Amino acid sequence: MPILHDLKSAFRSLIKSPGFTSAAVLTLALGIGANTAVFSLVDRMLLRPLPFPEAQRLVAMREFNPERPMRGGGGFSYPNFLDFQRQSTQLASLAVMTGGAVNLSGEGDPERLGAGRVSWTFLDTLGAQPLLGRNFRPEDDRFGSPRVAILSHALWLRRFGGDPRAVGRSLRLDGESVEIIGVMAPGFDCPYGIPNSELFVPLSLPPDLATGRGAWFLDCVGRMKPGATLAGVQQEMSGIAAGLEKAYPASNLGYLARVTALQDEVVHNARPTLLALLGAVAFVLLIACANVANLLLARSAGRERELALRMALGADRRRILTQLLAESLLLSLLGGAAGLLLARFSVEGLRYLLPFRTPALGLDPHVLAFTLGCSLLTTLVFGGLPALQASGSAPLEGLREGAKGSTGPVHRRLRGLLVGAEVALATALLAGAGLMIRSLWQLQRVDPGFQPKGVLTASLSLPQAKYPDAKTEQALEARLLERLVAIPGVKGAALNDTPPLGGSTSSSAYQIEGEPTPRVRPMAISHRVSLGYFQTLGIPLTRGRDFGPRDSQVAIISEAFARRHWPGRSPLGKRISMGGDQGPWMTILGVAGDVHQMGLADEPGLELYMPLLDPAQYGGPRGQAVSVLLRTEGNPNGWKAALKGALRDVDPEIPAGRLRTMEEWMARDLGENRAQSLLFSVFGLLALILATVGIYGVTSFLVAQRRREIGIRMALGARVWDVIGLVLGQGLGTVTVGAALGLAGSLMLGRLLQSQITGLGTADPLTLTAVLLLLMTVALLACLVPALRAVRVDPTRALRSE
Repeated sequence: MPILHDLKSAFRSLIKSPGFTSAAVLTLALGIGANTAVFSLVDRMLLRPLPFPEAQRLVAMREFNPERPMRGGGGFSYPNFLDFQRQSTQLASLAVMTGGAVNLSGEGDPERLGAGRVSWTFLDTLGAQPLLGRNFRPEDDRFGSPRVAILSHALWLRRFGGDPRAVGRSLRLDGESVEIIGVMAPGFDCPYGIPNSELFVPLSLPPDLATGRGAWFLDCVGRMKPGATLAGVQQEMSGIAAGLEKAYPASNLGYLARVTALQDEVVHNARPTLLALLGAVAFVLLIACANVANLLLARSAGRERELALRMALGADRRRILTQLLAESLLLSLLGGAAGLLLARFSVEGLRYLLPFRTPALGLDPHVLAFTLGCSLLTTLVFGGLPALQASGSAPLEGLREGAKGSTGPVHRRLRGLLVGAEVALATALLAGAGLMIRSLWQLQRVDPGFQPKGVLTASLSLPQAKYPDAKTEQALEARLLERLVAIPGVKGAALNDTPPLGGSTSSSAYQIEGEPTPRVRPMAISHRVSLGYFQTLGIPLTRGRDFGPRDSQVAIISEAFARRHWPGRSPLGKRISMGGDQGPWMTILGVAGDVHQMGLADEPGLELYMPLLDPAQYGGPRGQAVSVLLRTEGNPNGWKAALKGALRDVDPEIPAGRLRTMEEWMARDLGENRAQSLLFSVFGLLALILATVGIYGVTSFLVAQRRREIGIRMALGARVWDVIGLVLGQGLGTVTVGAALGLAGSLMLGRLLQSQITGLGTADPLTLTAVLLLLMTVALLACLVPALRAVRVDPTRALRSE
């Protein structure tokens, strides 16, 4: 077959040029390998459906109020969920859930498990069933019913060694006996709302939450009926929301419903980062292709005599073109194979760097097909132009000048165009990396509003069954605080709902005494904090005083809160209510400094602090996480064992979870920015290296082609600096044009990255100046080496060689 003959000839030709072949394959491997690694993540997270039957019918639903922005976009209240469930005609099933934690005790040390609290319709809505045992039933979801649980496959293996007889046995969760009714299949996970749950329990809400329409804390998923559309479901849900607003204006005024595909909701946070990385590695691949195209152009210039002889002996242009494309195809396939190997070892590192949860990856058929497609595409991109250029040479001219490896002006312009394109792409990519680095630097300089150094945190879950009321819960918290402050080396201890940057907060509507009741009451982040909270975290009190042991029905507000309602005036002594204009009213004792509670990239919000141990302000049984904060001497990690010991003395069935320092919380908050900066920097550096190789290669080739001209110039008296200036001027001229085009491209790239950078515009002058200085410095060095080689040309030998 002709194609096999061409490939054999191509293989023999490449074997004869090991340096060229190695350089081309390595360059392509870097470009294809980077694209394969990133595509494997994009494929699994953005392109493939969720691992549920008919996943395209799954939707996520939220209730939200535009006048009350909530982190995450909003939630559902349980009574509203029941109304949507009853009135919907386009949804086959609807379920709600919320994440939480349970305390597992019994054998060995207690441990804290992630638990998904779900309505009984949860598994049916997702289209999943237990591997062993049964599903939840309606009676399981009633408050006061015997407690049951379905285990994840991993917990079943870890706790029971995979014994099927575990179904029907009991676990001690939150101090109560809970029957195991099922075990899920391996790999089952609900990535929306309750990811990484180790077990699932019925929601079974107490009466106050089951009937309270103002508690917007649930996530909601639905399954559309066959034939239903997203637009149709959205229209129906909007109509139901409007009806609920009219029926229950006290709680639902201004609330709308939003319906999105569950796939889009799950990947919402990861999509910008993954698409940005995919664009970055595409730039790297284009630069690699331009580099290999330049290598092929240089090689074809040295093969003019060979190709001319073939054409003189009867080979037509089509035959020559086919042979050259066969060499390009073989290079691409070798580069693709090496790229697959590189991707195999780099993808796990990529997963580790990314701040969001990613699935396990492998070289499956989707990835292999993508790599093959990249290889074939690069054949056309980098092999087409050089092959057309070489096959179009005139035979007689090649026989006359081929021994010199000459090249014409079109050939030189094409090589210069390719180098200019490399420089432009590298400039844009380096500018994007610079913006990411500058954004991270800006965030690291943000004052969080507290002093993180030396603070250790832990999360506790106080089970409602064991601590059902204010008296029992607050008695435990008081004993725990006494025990914590007695630990040697502890300089301060406090309790609150969640630490700053902890990822979850509680927001409450409020009313200020003496002000008209607004149409929609504003929201503030509400905290319940123990005595010593502000001192332990180092949050300054700018006005007024801290809580005292005898204070009741009091509050401390943030500076942002004070600026909004009392600009230029003192809020001390004013009264505020979380229960509307009927009270009960809390007196404002002081004003605390603003804290970046939700993230360093987010502006501080309105915050309201209330005493944790004030029975008059007790919010009822929480059964949720309570955070411990310890300020210690030296490294706070050294006090983890002491904290666990103190907790064990107070209640041996409550484990300490999420033991982290505040500096670790800050690092976690910066994780996405740090990962983006690092990855963009790696790809930018790779692009710079490839572009530098391209600049050096083209400049060296042009020096070799102009050897005779340089010899004549030096024989006629040209000085060393004249020759160096000639070479540098030609090389840097191409680089300057490419850099100018790259700057224009960087402005467009900056707009695409705008949502991922903080505190910077799309055209940060400092970043662009640094990128240009780096690029021009590297380009100067790349051109200087061939220039210095040119001035060592012996004029006599150069003239004699001609």
